[in-house]
Amino acid sequence: MELLSPAGSFEAFIGAINAGCDAVYLGGTRFGARAFAQNFTDEEILRAIKYAHLFNVKVYLTVNTLIKESEWDDVISYIDIFYKGGLDGCILQDFGLISVFPKLFPGLECHISTQAFATGKYSVRFFKNLGANRVVLARELSLSEIKEIKRSEGIEIETFIHGAMCYAYSGNCLFSSCLGGRSGNRGRCAGPCRLEYSVILDEHESAPGFYLSMKDQCALSLLPKLTAASIDSLKIEGRMKKPEYAAFVTHVYRKYLDNSGDSFKVAKDDLNKLKHMYIRSDIGEGYYFTRNGKDMISVKSPAYAGTDESLMKETEREFLKKNKTLDIFAFISVKAGENITLTFGYGDIYVSASGKSVLKAEKRATTESEIAEKILRLGDTCFSIKDLQIVLEEGCFVPASHLNELRRECADKLTDAILCAYEEKRSTGTGLKPGSIFKERTKVSLEKKPIVFVNSTEQFLAASKFGRKCYIAPAAELFLSKRDQIDKIAKEKDLKLFVSLPYVMRDCDEAFIRKITIDDNGDYICGAVCQNTEELGFLLSNSYSKALICADSLYVWNHVSYELLDKYCDYMIAPLELSAKELFQIKKDMFVFSYGRIPLMNTANCICKTAFSCKKEEGVKFMHLRDRKNILFPVKRNCEFCFNTIFNSVPTSLHEEVTGGKIDRESMVLSFTDEGESETAEILNAFLNNGEMPGIDTTKAYRKRGVE
Repeated sequence: MELLSPAGSFEAFIGAINAGCDAVYLGGTRFGARAFAQNFTDEEILRAIKYAHLFNVKVYLTVNTLIKESEWDDVISYIDIFYKGGLDGCILQDFGLISVFPKLFPGLECHISTQAFATGKYSVRFFKNLGANRVVLARELSLSEIKEIKRSEGIEIETFIHGAMCYAYSGNCLFSSCLGGRSGNRGRCAGPCRLEYSVILDEHESAPGFYLSMKDQCALSLLPKLTAASIDSLKIEGRMKKPEYAAFVTHVYRKYLDNSGDSFKVAKDDLNKLKHMYIRSDIGEGYYFTRNGKDMISVKSPAYAGTDESLMKETEREFLKKNKTLDIFAFISVKAGENITLTFGYGDIYVSASGKSVLKAEKRATTESEIAEKILRLGDTCFSIKDLQIVLEEGCFVPASHLNELRRECADKLTDAILCAYEEKRSTGTGLKPGSIFKERTKVSLEKKPIVFVNSTEQFLAASKFGRKCYIAPAAELFLSKRDQIDKIAKEKDLKLFVSLPYVMRDCDEAFIRKITIDDNGDYICGAVCQNTEELGFLLSNSYSKALICADSLYVWNHVSYELLDKYCDYMIAPLELSAKELFQIKKDMFVFSYGRIPLMNTANCICKTAFSCKKEEGVKFMHLRDRKNILFPVKRNCEFCFNTIFNSVPTSLHEEVTGGKIDRESMVLSFTDEGESETAEILNAFLNNGEMPGIDTTKAYRKRGVE
């Protein structure tokens, strides 16, 4: 089992290695999901790779942002520098980059970032089909789900064990992006989930609190169970934190991983020290054995606990100021008339350097202690001689400069030999040929018309009056709970429907998803809209034959990701964060989100349950968050699937672009959340019949500005 540590700087990198990690993940100056970390220069990354490999430690580079079309050539050149420098793997989010990675960088491990939102075996299978070596699962999964994924797919699995946690499912969040232009998909999240809100449900409003602020994770006590689950890599979060954090947390987890037998027990002192090393005042074990709950949230304060300065200094002294060394063997032979020879050995690796012929001393002979003093002087290397053997013939003289040259040459040769041996044993991938699981689908040809997403019976009734001009896509839970009514109206009015699958799919949802997709034979159902790779992988695994639409949450940010999804789906909805100009650079024929509240985040934790209590018996219902500026954000309780969706405070409306001909009418996506029947009808009339928009506040969101 691999212990994977964060490094936001070279000092943190050294600390993590000294503390005993098996691998380090770090980011460069570009394309990483921690744009505000200190990060590494290109030269530092190359130096870090060599240094780590001397100690048999792997280095993974975070390239886990979404890649714009204008950046495509740059990101390939960027990775290539480190690929040639011996990098072990890359952590990726972008579908396009993942799909070409095995071909462009053979032998370089492809790890799927947690931001790619893998929530079950079908999403893992999807990425496995692309040639991935490892998947970093969504943090919200239980240990039983993780075990099933490992058993089913047999691919390397990585999970988090320590550090800060996003409130949004798998870190998929547009909250910071939509409100302030700082996108989490570009490594620039401003952390709005750490702010104070009140919660409004019907006539009740909670006291202000930090209802979206997750407690930091500390899964130290769970190590034996995680080890038994055959998880391949345990990951410590924290590239934004100080070097002392990376070193000390690594040290503690290393200690207990090496002693996780039957007598495993966490000392209170170690746990207490962890709490004073850049951890929030409250900690929890994460989702391994907890679905959700108020006890996972730092309602009172998201602030960090005070640091223990004495512990900080001790950590600095023990792990940051000391150089880790490899214990080596040395042998030197000094005989008159023969070339002086020096041999260094590490394990089964031996190298030698030969100097000039040894002369007889004219005045004073070189002593054994003088030879030892020069050869042992390896302070500027990663070596420490623990066994030095000297063969010295009496009366010989060796200049100190010759000994220094031999030592330096031998040290360089041993460094190269160890790196060469590391390179030879490096993993060359899973051996799975990309594309060997799923085949390209036969396209389903349908008349292209606007898609109208509805969340309530009232919205469905309003949309049904425009049914010949659009496809209606009822939310999955509405489709199930009101199926008889939907059936009746669809047949009476000859409607064509798409089933809008939930934003989140977990293992426990498979039977429900199967019922409304694979098992459903309604003639008026044209197909399904999948929101994530779990649903896409499920439908592909079951040879879904109706039309398949990939939602905007299956990010298409460049032509390569477009070409990938085009193999498996019939239509795509354009991503929300790209500007009109950036979308045009990719492809013009995607559907465009033209009206609706943008979903800012989906959450495994329930805001209602945290602020009040579980209200599942009431069914789907909207509530609101009120922020410090008195702005209200609608929150949908998806009780059927046990998650929340937080929506933007005002709807996006591109009505002017539609009426002005900048967006094709048949390419519109109109999405309704908490609108009533009459308001829904007015808005549909405005977009479908060129009518007037009702007097409501709207935004154009990303249409002009996009994100950095």
